[in-house]
Amino acid sequence: MGPDLDLIQPDIGPHGLGLVFISMNEKTVPVPSGQAGDQAGSQAGSSETGVPRSYLVWSALVTALLFLPTGLVALFFSIRTESLVRRGELERARRMSRAALVAIIVTVVAGVLAYAAVIGGLLALGAFSGG
Repeated sequence: MGPDLDLIQPDIGPHGLGLVFISMNEKTVPVPSGQAGDQAGSQAGSSETGVPRSYLVWSALVTALLFLPTGLVALFFSIRTESLVRRGELERARRMSRAALVAIIVTVVAGVLAYAAVIGGLLALGAFSGG
């Protein structure tokens, strides 16, 4: 048999507009999106029966804007979460989702500290003085 191809289709559920992954082996996994979907995703991520959030957008943002090394770790966990959700391995996906969130938090803290150190160093060298 051929490869397992996934399709993404829009779905209007009780929490608003979202996406549904439909694979060739007939598994359907709803993935919330949008503002209502983010609220549903945070509720689903905390419950034992819901689909965990991947935090992919946040991972990409903190990787690009704050601190690359730990951001790449967050990005890896986010992509892995989406992959596990598509395969239906929700317990492993929940663990990866939590790991992605922790990596995002670490990246934000490291990025803010790194930017503060750079700006503090430039201030100490007088880079912003008018003369």
